[in-house]
Amino acid sequence: MFVFKKCCTVFEFVFEGAEPREGRIAVCTRVLILPDSSFVPRLVEWLDLLFLMRVDKVVVSYYHLAEEIMRTFQWYQELGFVDLVHRTMAGHHPR
Repeated sequence: MFVFKKCCTVFEFVFEGAEPREGRIAVCTRVLILPDSSFVPRLVEWLDLLFLMRVDKVVVSYYHLAEEIMRTFQWYQELGFVDLVHRTMAGHHPR
């Protein structure tokens, strides 16, 4: 069970009665093709939610990302929260 506590302008998750876990949690994405930067607010919301849920690492595989989306992932990568893995298509297939 979690309880929300107001902390500045952000809600903090407090896990009551939760035992400290021994393992680490990683989330892997499917291969992303996001040429449009309109996805950035949802992306930030999703990554922040994963962080609040105590995920240790997010592994992102991608073919092509809009520049703003790539900058967002790189910011989280600098924090050590995201690993970026660039993928290519086999042969000469564009997509």
